[in-house]
Amino acid sequence: MPGIYRIRTDDNGERRFFHWRESAAARALMTYPKPSTSLNSLASYDVVYLSAITLSIYSENGRKRLMAALKRARLLGTRVAFDTNFRARGWPDLTWRAASLAKR
Repeated sequence: MPGIYRIRTDDNGERRFFHWRESAAARALMTYPKPSTSLNSLASYDVVYLSAITLSIYSENGRKRLMAALKRARLLGTRVAFDTNFRARGWPDLTWRAASLAKR
C-alpha cells in the first residue's frame, strides 16, 4: 500500500495534516534482499533528492547503507539535494540524526 496523507484546511486557512504512511513501500526499500541494485543506480542520476523525512523512515542500518551509496554516487559526479524538512516524531532515534548530520 502507498503512504498517503490528507490536508484539512479550516475557515482561517490553517492546515491540519493526516498521515497514513506506516505501510508505505518506501519504508521497506532498505530491507529488500538486494537493495544494492537500487542503491547502485543512484550513481547513474544527475541529481538525487531526499529529505530528513526520507531518512526518518529507515532503520539505522538502512540509513548507513543509503549514506554509503550517496557517497559513492557523489564520487562519480551525482549531485545530492537534501531538504531539511524535519519531523521529530518520525525519528525513533534522534541521537543518530544529530551525530550523523554534524559530521557532514
